[in-house]
Amino acid sequence: VPLMPARLWKNIERVWGAKSRADQACGILMRILTTGGERQSYVKDEQQPEAPSTAED
Repeated sequence: VPLMPARLWKNIERVWGAKSRADQACGILMRILTTGGERQSYVKDEQQPEAPSTAED
């Protein structure tokens, strides 16, 4: 394994750390979005029966 300069290693570590943090944040965000999306569609389904009554008004 060829030795790399410490500066380069530090750079790789920083990029790798940022990537892993981004992946973690992305996973959390996706979980929030999916649960939020499910909740929204559920709310939308709940509101659907009210639509005809507002149309009658």
